[in-house]
Amino acid sequence: MISFRFALILCLVVALTSFAAAVSRADDRLSQIYRPGEVTRYAFQLHVEPNWIGRTGVFWYLRETAQGRVYVLVDPEEGSMHPLFDHAQLADALSRETGVELDRAHLRLEGLEIGEDFKTLSFSFRTVDYVYTLDTAGLSRPEPDSPRTPGLSGDGAWRAYTRDHNLFVERIADGEVIQLTHDGDAEHPYATPVINPRLRLEGRWREDHADVTWSWNNRYLATYQMALAGASRFSMPDEQGEIVYEYPRSMDEVTPQATPVIFDLQSGERVDIKVSPLPVLYYGAPGFTWVDDDEMMFVATRRGYGQRTAYNFDVSSRDLRIILREESETFVNIYEGVYWQIYDWDRLLWISDISGNTHIHLADMNGGQSVRQITDGDWQVIRPVDIVESRDEIYFMASGRREGVDPYYRALYRIKRYGGEPELLTNDSHDHSVYMSPLGDYIVDNISEVDMPTRSVLRRSRDGAVIMDLGGADISLLQAEGYEAPERFGVTLTSGETLYGVIYRPANFDEQARYPVIEHVYTGPHTYNAAISFYRGLNRSHAQSVANAGFMVVEIDAEGTAGRSRAFLQAAYKNLAEVGLDSRISVLEALAQVYPQLDLTRVGAFGFSAGGYDVVRMLTRRPEFYSVGAASSGNYDSRWDKAVWNEQWLGVDEPHVYDANSMLNSVHRLQGRLLLSHGLQDENVPAAATRVLVDAFETAGKSDQIEVRYYPRGGHFLQADPVYLERRIAFFAEHLGGPEPLAH
Repeated sequence: MISFRFALILCLVVALTSFAAAVSRADDRLSQIYRPGEVTRYAFQLHVEPNWIGRTGVFWYLRETAQGRVYVLVDPEEGSMHPLFDHAQLADALSRETGVELDRAHLRLEGLEIGEDFKTLSFSFRTVDYVYTLDTAGLSRPEPDSPRTPGLSGDGAWRAYTRDHNLFVERIADGEVIQLTHDGDAEHPYATPVINPRLRLEGRWREDHADVTWSWNNRYLATYQMALAGASRFSMPDEQGEIVYEYPRSMDEVTPQATPVIFDLQSGERVDIKVSPLPVLYYGAPGFTWVDDDEMMFVATRRGYGQRTAYNFDVSSRDLRIILREESETFVNIYEGVYWQIYDWDRLLWISDISGNTHIHLADMNGGQSVRQITDGDWQVIRPVDIVESRDEIYFMASGRREGVDPYYRALYRIKRYGGEPELLTNDSHDHSVYMSPLGDYIVDNISEVDMPTRSVLRRSRDGAVIMDLGGADISLLQAEGYEAPERFGVTLTSGETLYGVIYRPANFDEQARYPVIEHVYTGPHTYNAAISFYRGLNRSHAQSVANAGFMVVEIDAEGTAGRSRAFLQAAYKNLAEVGLDSRISVLEALAQVYPQLDLTRVGAFGFSAGGYDVVRMLTRRPEFYSVGAASSGNYDSRWDKAVWNEQWLGVDEPHVYDANSMLNSVHRLQGRLLLSHGLQDENVPAAATRVLVDAFETAGKSDQIEVRYYPRGGHFLQADPVYLERRIAFFAEHLGGPEPLAH
């Protein structure tokens, strides 16, 4: 067990302090305004997310305005849009119930649901459940529902649970208990996944939980027996001392493995599936999906990600069939690998980039590896949106297909199940984020760019026509604070490849000043980082918040990241340490020719998780260019990180590849200053990953160039910790300085 005990760690708890002298109080305030979550107090309706009611096209959404919060009901058939309820009446009713005068304009109703008769609202307010009758304005507390029993069969006749690592079922009608297994033990438990320690930390794990999947007819239940012996274990501090947990690491000789098994409650028979144990490379367990009363599907991935296979198992015949198998000499991209069962077609929709670009395939659920590619071309399918089986239609988001449009911008298409030419339903040059109604008749579409505030509309799926305007983003309060819109750019390198990104200027940007440059970096490789939508650029990225402290911040998607072709992504394979570094510098140098305000003598970087790794590689692999960095929650040597992510890009059983990509071997090259931060309750990347890097820096004699801060209650997403955010800004101010007069 690798123990990271609270008592043995130098825990640096940082008090909130004022910024360094280089950052003014005005900059401090503007930086805080633009923190994700905070900015929604100054910018409204950045994104409309519908809550569809039943199987209709009617939906409600929450509209945030400068005057308050409005719950809006939209009926496409009637073409109507109005408040879901009388906000003043409900606020008065809640005030009488709670004895507290409530702000009518800022009601927050948690878990809001509308009755199928459209006459009642169910919600929780300040942790108390209520039912509100719309026509009488009556407010009541419902009888408490009995919580759904974990492991309950679909018909409610049986409950599955675990005890002493074995699996049991109880017949609800008479309480009869049947013990299904007898050979389970602590190292070989049944129906128990590799448990995320945060579930235990937050009291959300039931020790009798049974991870089972019931068949449609409730006769069978599918599960597994886990083998844990020899798997890596870590610990994290909690209130009682520490939590010990399994954590499969890259290159581990042994990881948890799950052996599938099915139990037939009618015959009492155990059915073993003749397949090799399935490696479990992160929290959780293999997933099983019933596709008929007695047929089940599951996916097996080989370690190193050279092969992935989708199986269909028939319990009656004991026939195990291959639906499809994807193989590669490098890697099968599990981050593109979406599986969607289409029952009426008896097909499995499968998204893969194996052809060179990410496209839709349909496979015969009956096996035989009969696969038909539905889309094709030099563009990317991003995700399926919906499948309307009755119309033989597949709706999907794609990018790179509209000529002259940013290749990352998303658009909605429709194609027939037999292929053909995709039909574009969002015909403009902007980015789109969509939601489709349950029956596939209507589409809520959020249209924007990073510098174009969101416009939300309702479309008809039949032809993509806009039938209702749902309103647009209101950023007037930000504009009053000196809002500077970010700018998306494309830079063509000498290689002929065009790289894209976003540049953020500080509020009240001074064209006559030179600003330190900071990259906000996250290379993935499973995703891309530079914002494409207004919502993401303003509310999800920290770039504008950092920029407002007196810097110019740049996001760049260089080669080795997702969103483009497989060849573009393939550059990262076994090359995480070097991929894209020189391209990034070339992009910044090209931008400086256009924007003289970029001071390339003062360049820093910040990032978290894989972005933390990026920061360290920038400062140690290109120390002559990058001089200051802030890295949080980073995975600096892949052997200290989860197998599921790292083995995708680095393979397995090749120690020299892991050595070449480890930052532990680059620490001696650090020239600048580095802030390293990690939460001790990080479940995704253990804090030990930072500890071993710190040890390496100290061995290399670099202790005076690094600052290390551990956060005892910090999880993986330190980006939400205000103490960390304050220190990060102050660190850049101390070591990069602030704006200086532009020389003429």
